[in-house]
Amino acid sequence: MKKRLLVPITVLTLLTLALAACSAAVPTKNEGSQALTDRAYSSSQDAAKGAAPAGETAPGASTSSSQQETFPDRRVIYTAAISIFVSDVLKAMEDIGTLAQMQGGLVAASNLSNQGEKQTGSVTIKVPAKSYTETMSRLRRLASKVKEERADAKDVTEEFTDLQAQVRNLEAVEEQYQSFMKKANTIDEVLKVQQKLTEVRGQIERLKGRMGYLERQSDMATITAILLPEAVEKPQDTAWRPFKVAREAWEASLRVLEVLATIVITVGVFSIWAVPLLALAAYLMRVFLRRRPAPAIDSQPGQG
Repeated sequence: MKKRLLVPITVLTLLTLALAACSAAVPTKNEGSQALTDRAYSSSQDAAKGAAPAGETAPGASTSSSQQETFPDRRVIYTAAISIFVSDVLKAMEDIGTLAQMQGGLVAASNLSNQGEKQTGSVTIKVPAKSYTETMSRLRRLASKVKEERADAKDVTEEFTDLQAQVRNLEAVEEQYQSFMKKANTIDEVLKVQQKLTEVRGQIERLKGRMGYLERQSDMATITAILLPEAVEKPQDTAWRPFKVAREAWEASLRVLEVLATIVITVGVFSIWAVPLLALAAYLMRVFLRRRPAPAIDSQPGQG
């Protein structure tokens, strides 16, 4: 028996060898157990790869109409995000929550924030997949304007079908291990079979957990609505208002006077140290000019 066999039954192997010496032509009970063990090991490996165990039709293989497997309906995970402008953010959040309940869904998350005098919000809802299109249509009608919209549809039918096949294969392997458990004669055999059963059951639970997640995600569509306040545009005032013009002119003149006063004050402050320096420079220049030797005058010969 190879070391990789899942259920190495020592006692049954010894009986097999003893009976084989007496009658090599007659298959013994232990040989049958060994064959079952080999099949169980092969089935376990095939199940982990998504293949069908021996004696069963592999997923996707051609079968008769009476044996054809029943595959689930198409499963699609819908997700969407929409940004809309609304006149009242808080009221729009309440309306979206009511819409989700009317469609048989719920509010998964919401957020409201204030940016100065403006409010922004976001609401994430989950609605049945069959109501996805209608819900998106009603969200658009809540908006005064749709800023942006994104949608995604992920088809997980193939993955879900493959998980179903793997679970069926592993459940068949589990039944074989349970039959081995009934035939185990020693504690060591029981422990080894129990270990393999635990491993197989763990794989089954993980696969079923993934299947449950895909079921929940495909049954309920997820929609996130970003709510933005409408931009209030002030009407342009085209009427001529003389008092307004006079006030603006007066304010402009005050700004000009302010600039001129600033220049005068700045020049005055700089003069506090600039004037003495300029006076000193003028004095030094004057002294330098006085000490400069006078140019020589050539004498001219007298006449007569």
